[in-house]
Amino acid sequence: MTVVPLPELSSDVLASELAARLNEVVPEGFSVRPERSALVILHGDQVVGTSDAAAIVESLAALNMPDRHVETATRAAIKRVQLAIVCTSATPWPATQGDPPLPSTRRTGNRVEAWFGSEREPVLQLQPLELHILGHPY
Repeated sequence: MTVVPLPELSSDVLASELAARLNEVVPEGFSVRPERSALVILHGDQVVGTSDAAAIVESLAALNMPDRHVETATRAAIKRVQLAIVCTSATPWPATQGDPPLPSTRRTGNRVEAWFGSEREPVLQLQPLELHILGHPY
């Protein structure tokens, strides 16, 4: 019997791709920097948070359902970025009033979509992540 290894997903690439998408939408004065598989959330030059969630895609559990773990890692990472912004700015980002909207993710075809708020009327939607960029064969 021949065993074919599953392709490895790159947590470093996921962190980089998430940082690029988040930097398009974070409030002025905030930025997100990838450092290996981590995200560093900055307000000006001050670090206000970090997320190691991208590393989830390289866990042993991810071997069975890699795309599901990309969703989980993405949702956890954007939630951590949101928390850092909310705590630093005292606003319900990305909303302007009320409670901060919950982050959500979903796989659609060969991409993972991420947004805040309801799926029908998101408060904010990120550019989709293409799974093949992360090393996924789909």
